[in-house]
Amino acid sequence: MQIKRNVPARLCFVPDSSTASITVLDKGGAENLPEIQGRSIYKNVSQTIIQTPLIKNSDIDELIQPYIIDKGGLVHEEPKRETRANTFVAKETRLS
Repeated sequence: MQIKRNVPARLCFVPDSSTASITVLDKGGAENLPEIQGRSIYKNVSQTIIQTPLIKNSDIDELIQPYIIDKGGLVHEEPKRETRANTFVAKETRLS
């Protein structure tokens, strides 16, 4: 209960029962949402039915691949290094 009070915004997709909906939202209703992928109830102060975007697992895998670290601590792909050949450095000047 204490964790729920510290997290005012909640997102609930279609649960399998009204009990699960009450657990997440403190109110039933999410179990009656149409079974459309991404349909959910967002609760902050009031509840709003929203449609979240669908992102395929393959797209997520492609995006996070450069940041995956294996058990040996090696990065699978070398991150791109930024070059700063044309960087302007401003020096602080004090007025007397």
